[in-house]
Amino acid sequence: MRNLVLISLIIIFGCQSLKTTSQDPKRYENQIRNFQTASTIQRSEEPLLVFTGSSSIRRWENLTTLFPGFQVIKTGFGGSTMNDLEYYINEAILQYKPNKIFIYEGDNDVKLGVKQSKILRSTRSIIEKIRFELPTSEIILISVKPSLDRWYLKDKYLELNKELYKLSKEYDTVHYLDMWDTMLAENGEPIAQFFVEDGIHLNEKGYQVWKIAIQDYLDKNTN
Repeated sequence: MRNLVLISLIIIFGCQSLKTTSQDPKRYENQIRNFQTASTIQRSEEPLLVFTGSSSIRRWENLTTLFPGFQVIKTGFGGSTMNDLEYYINEAILQYKPNKIFIYEGDNDVKLGVKQSKILRSTRSIIEKIRFELPTSEIILISVKPSLDRWYLKDKYLELNKELYKLSKEYDTVHYLDMWDTMLAENGEPIAQFFVEDGIHLNEKGYQVWKIAIQDYLDKNTN
């Protein structure tokens, strides 16, 4: 009897663990439906940038007007993981045929306990699918940012950023954009003034740091 109880507990907790790390991407369908479809967008002669990923992209309110000389589309969906982006790659990226794709994912993955190997498999799959469909498009992997609320996960985030950087070096059309060091104070901890009250998401000052880093990248990598 005791063995049956033990087996039942193992099954229950195992299922809970799976729910934590393998959530159904379809939970985002309502957010995905709100994306502009490619057919409704009037394509200009300016290079098209797509910014996609989790809530750090979704909550960036004035993103689409920040980079003169570029047409910008934002397809962030809050709470998403790299696996979710892989699932919705057509809706979030491919349909627009962008010149450059900025991706911010991995933050939630680590918080949810997703194994690094799984994060990297999804990242590689996203890269390969983009390269197959859009061979001339550039992919920019934005590093996971430091944050006050998730600082206890610092080592895991740093390891993931290291692996994302290494992955970017395997492809001539993939680049890595560091947002970690630029958001740290002299004592090596996140700058509190960059975050809203939850200690996770960025405020206007935090996004200004991102804007400067992205503009610098565009200035150096646009013909």
